[in-house]
Amino acid sequence: LMTGQPLHMYDADKLEENTLCARDDLNMEFVALDEKAYAVQEGDIVITSGNQAGCLGGVMGALSCAVDANTKNIYIEAASFDGASVRRTSNRLGLVSESSQRFVKGTNHFQAEYVLNFAAKLIKELCEAEKESNIVTYQEETYEAKKLASSVYKINNRLGTSFTYEEIADVLTRLHFSIESEDKENFIATVPAYRLDVTCDADLSEEVIRLLGFKHVNSVLPRLDTKYGGLTLAQQRKQAIRNFLLANGLDECVTYSLINKKEISSFNLLKEEESYVLLNPLTDDRSHFRTHVLHSLLKVATYNVARQNKNLALFETANVISKASQSSNLAIVLVGEESNQCLLNKTPYDFYHIKGLLTGIMDTLGIEQSRYKFDKTLR
Repeated sequence: LMTGQPLHMYDADKLEENTLCARDDLNMEFVALDEKAYAVQEGDIVITSGNQAGCLGGVMGALSCAVDANTKNIYIEAASFDGASVRRTSNRLGLVSESSQRFVKGTNHFQAEYVLNFAAKLIKELCEAEKESNIVTYQEETYEAKKLASSVYKINNRLGTSFTYEEIADVLTRLHFSIESEDKENFIATVPAYRLDVTCDADLSEEVIRLLGFKHVNSVLPRLDTKYGGLTLAQQRKQAIRNFLLANGLDECVTYSLINKKEISSFNLLKEEESYVLLNPLTDDRSHFRTHVLHSLLKVATYNVARQNKNLALFETANVISKASQSSNLAIVLVGEESNQCLLNKTPYDFYHIKGLLTGIMDTLGIEQSRYKFDKTLR
């Protein structure tokens, strides 16, 4: 808690060997300190001693080498684990600890020796340890200081303030940043190793205003530019088609873009393409991105007909995507009878109704009849 560095202690007398090794190629059962068994698989970091698993790296230690009231000799481990790997293991096993949460958020990779010496000092003072051994380092990282270039103008322009170079440099120095500057305007700040959250000069601005206070930011009304908006040509055409179909008595539907695996191949009349699949769908019925719209509209029609609503004129326009292409689709479904003059004149829907709608759409788009033809095809 004092350094932000998770530690783990092993009972040295319970280990098979006097060495520790980090591995990620094991498939085994691991009994943790909570006395529960977990299935470890390849990719999980395991600290071993010989053939014995001593710790699930970054998550929790093993019960087999736990420190107890009879422990006389201990090994202390201070490691720097990859946060993504620890998160995958912790989430998969449902095993969350103080250690795993800190590694997931990120730890300082260059303080292990200091933390081990500090922990050994506390154990010697508080636990009356008789002797301590040297630190053994494995795969030590090379420290490269992170340097960020900024300026007084950039910080003040971003914050809307008027801080001087001296004020900015004083704040960053108090936060253990090293400042290099030649002209009192532009400067380079060296970020402390433990400040993992500082990655760009905008973060420097945040540090400055955090310490000096938001009272230095003046209240100014935002400048609102007046711009002329409008639809693109593609949007205008899509809107024209929608208006035409609505004017002819059709009802517009909006259906789910996610469907199940069986529905992908149903009524896929235009082209068969491989669909995208969600890695973690909420349900099996919402696992695939649809590559066509017609099946979704037919499900709407089926739902209505099953509830005695047997006269339907439906359409839907939607963007669909597959691994091969991305396009806009239009689907129209006519069921039962067309009602003219309210219910006095009913006409069963047939081929000529859909032909008339398609001809009207072509006229709306300005496509001459000589450029297309109707062909009856049985599938």
